[in-house]
Amino acid sequence: MSDAITSNQAHAIVDADLAERLATQDWRRIAHYGIAATNIPFGTTVPVTFDITQEASFLCDIMTGKIVPADGTTFTGILLQLFDNNTELTDGFIPLENILSPGYGTQLFFPHKLQYIFERNNKVRCNLQNVSGVDQIVSLTFSGEKLI
Repeated sequence: MSDAITSNQAHAIVDADLAERLATQDWRRIAHYGIAATNIPFGTTVPVTFDITQEASFLCDIMTGKIVPADGTTFTGILLQLFDNNTELTDGFIPLENILSPGYGTQLFFPHKLQYIFERNNKVRCNLQNVSGVDQIVSLTFSGEKLI
């Protein structure tokens, strides 16, 4: 009697191992990075940074965020310029209200797809520019998974 396994048995073993890894998510971890509520005074540009951890690179899938104006009636005026280390990921400043969910107010839209791999130990910089006439508070969240 032989101890060798057939190709069907080997395939079943590999399938079971893969199913177990997918079920337990040993091969990946959900991660969120971002910027806590930051006041952006009117007429200013505020650079805000966060670091990607040393333990793993980060595959960003979506970006969400909220903007709260001081007067409660402004619905525009915050621009974003995004950098990974010193590489610009946007083409200059872009209106943040066009891509955020929920953005201004409480209505939820689809989260903005931002598929990008931030390498471990990288610094992400968000230049937030307020071109409105009132102070505004901005928070951003980048969601995805750690690539281990």
